[in-house]
Amino acid sequence: MTFVVCALTVPNKPATRVLDLAHILSISQQQQLIDKINSVYTKTQGSEIEILTINSLEGQPIDEFAIQTARKWQLGQQGKNNGILIVVSKSDKQSRIEIGYGLEGVIPDGFVGRLQRNVLAPNFESGNYYQGLSLTIDQLAQQISKDFTPQTKAQPQNNVQWYWVIIGAGIGIIIILLFVTGHGDIAINLLYLLLNILINRGNNKSNKNDDIGGGGGFGGGGSSNKW
Repeated sequence: MTFVVCALTVPNKPATRVLDLAHILSISQQQQLIDKINSVYTKTQGSEIEILTINSLEGQPIDEFAIQTARKWQLGQQGKNNGILIVVSKSDKQSRIEIGYGLEGVIPDGFVGRLQRNVLAPNFESGNYYQGLSLTIDQLAQQISKDFTPQTKAQPQNNVQWYWVIIGAGIGIIIILLFVTGHGDIAINLLYLLLNILINRGNNKSNKNDDIGGGGGFGGGGSSNKW
């Protein structure tokens, strides 16, 4: 006899950090969790935590569902895979904390297992979903911070700034000469060209670290539990 199991549909990535499909959190509780998660994201320069609650797994193992969701949502930064997904299934009384490749060394399975047993399970069993999730985020943030070395701001690259000075001075002299010799229209066009080059260079620098949402590297690190 062959059994066919219908896989639970993975929801699309939400615009917010908390997707409460099981309706176990109030609006204010969701916002407090979002604020806390955003704080972790800022302090660790990109470690991305998201929470998903569902009513039922519909027979699918929670670890499979969690890893499918984490990969689809592409949690974490591109190349760093520093994402974390917390899944809660209300009717199944199961939870899963899925850890991205980039954080597996910082947050080992043993640590996540203790979080499940000592924080999530007792709070969920008594119906304190918000408290369990809030304390879990606190513990995850603390663990990440232990092994996290903040990136220092890039120091001015003095070894390459000199040629910009020379180029700028040369262009300035040319512009002045053009004005003096009655070619003001050419001088203005050259000035506009120089400004556009500088603006585009600045935009390229600001977009250099815009790699959020390109992660998704998950290989089963984390822990599941029942309460």
